[in-house]
Amino acid sequence: MIFKLMKKEQHYIKMCEPYKKEKLWRKFKMRISYNKLWKMLIDKGMNKHDLKEVSGVSSASIAKLGKGDNITTDVLLKICESLDCTLEDIMEIVKD
Repeated sequence: MIFKLMKKEQHYIKMCEPYKKEKLWRKFKMRISYNKLWKMLIDKGMNKHDLKEVSGVSSASIAKLGKGDNITTDVLLKICESLDCTLEDIMEIVKD
């Protein structure tokens, strides 16, 4: 286990490195969910292939959306323009 000495207000605090990382990670456990997009596609009777054709985005970008990976805002805007919706209609922030 790696220990690190940190100088804070003239006192040295010994803190376990993995514990520190876990503590920081808990604060920011949020992610983007595209479940709204998939629901909208179902409501419109479309599938991922139809979305790819209508919006002009690549199949790699559609795959990233399916996995919940990061994609560029340009791709999101193309999807919104083709489906006539806003970003709030296709994505949301979810706390884990």
